[in-house]
Amino acid sequence: MTCFSFRTDHVLRRCALAFFILGLFSIWTASSVTAAPVYMAPPSVPPSPTPDGSARAPYHSLAEAVVAVTAGQGDHVALMDGHYGARVWSGIRPAETVLVRAADPGQAHFDYLDLNGLRNLHFMDLSVWPRSTPAKRRPIVRSDSASAHITVEGFDIRGREDGANYMQWSLADWQIWQGTGLQILGPNVTARGNRLTAVGGGISSSRAGAVVVDNVITGFSGDGLRGIGDNSLFRGNRVQDCVDVDANHDDGFQSWSPRNQGAAAAIANVTIAENIILEWTGDRSHPLRCNLQGIGLFDGFYRNFEIVNNLLVVSAYHGIALYGGRDSVIVHNTVVHPETFTGQAPWVTVRPHRNGTPSKNVEVRNNVAMSYSNLPQALAENVAVASAATLFQSPATGDFTPRANGPLVDGVPTIISITDVFGTRRPQGRHNDFGAIERP
Repeated sequence: MTCFSFRTDHVLRRCALAFFILGLFSIWTASSVTAAPVYMAPPSVPPSPTPDGSARAPYHSLAEAVVAVTAGQGDHVALMDGHYGARVWSGIRPAETVLVRAADPGQAHFDYLDLNGLRNLHFMDLSVWPRSTPAKRRPIVRSDSASAHITVEGFDIRGREDGANYMQWSLADWQIWQGTGLQILGPNVTARGNRLTAVGGGISSSRAGAVVVDNVITGFSGDGLRGIGDNSLFRGNRVQDCVDVDANHDDGFQSWSPRNQGAAAAIANVTIAENIILEWTGDRSHPLRCNLQGIGLFDGFYRNFEIVNNLLVVSAYHGIALYGGRDSVIVHNTVVHPETFTGQAPWVTVRPHRNGTPSKNVEVRNNVAMSYSNLPQALAENVAVASAATLFQSPATGDFTPRANGPLVDGVPTIISITDVFGTRRPQGRHNDFGAIERP
């Protein structure tokens, strides 16, 4: 977790959020000592005439299983191995959080999963992909606008069962099977440690209080991450391998302010930190490789945004683009091209709102990027890449660690960041290194 010393308001807000998340994790850890599960069975298991939640007489209804847990019959719901089909769970709202997990991680499979009007449920270790019905951009996992205080953790979400082979998919495969991975429409929803493979959009959140951390999205044909709600955290996610199947301009992360609330509408208090966004890791001649933008914040206003310690390896011009920023920071990011290690793309830019109102109080410091647009003073506090070979360990192989004794090492005495994008403690030398990666 990263906290900074140069702005007290950002320090307090960021650290308070960190402690809040750690507290939730501690509560979950204490509750996950699985001594007495209440079992739920898939449709293939014949129902018992007298279900009691045991392995011999499991429930077939999640609502009944949750009631049994709240009544003290067990400490969590365990989903037995098997196929559950396309499932809609509605209106289950226990007073305290109930854990619902696969008895064997990954062995409880769903074609689709819709969470409607739920509250205080922690889902864990489920597998979700359509077996026969094409997704056609339908959300594979969806938490609706009436669901809140939900956690989706450790899921294996795929556009199709053979999603791991997405590099061999044809254009027709992608156009049929590119379902949105995880769509979050309600407030205070956490997505943690999920793997999404061969999906359209990756994880999309449109309400306040989203916590999207430590997810891996590989193979996607839309935006890897979307965040359109206040008071949200996107940290430690890895997004890679963007596939070009239509005219959409794909982003590793994208946001926009509420479009129905007038010209002064804003999204506030969002942290985008320690994420790795890689346009492509496969054969460079692949015909479906896209031209990815990094972090695109095009339709502000954006207030109190922290864009910190991100590694972005993309080829489109917009590496980090902030339109209509207010009281925000862009600090310690590495923004580079995957192949052409000279030129202007990708850049870091801060620009006026679409209505012409200038951005205000946006600090851009200690970044490494191919160039900086609309930031005439940027080079005084950032590094532009003139020669990648003199700055990075091995850019040709994707290693953007600062080169030993190079100009990025020990370059930042004034701003303290506790860790880098990989969790390496800062500083390793006298001062922090420029960019998202601290040389160990």
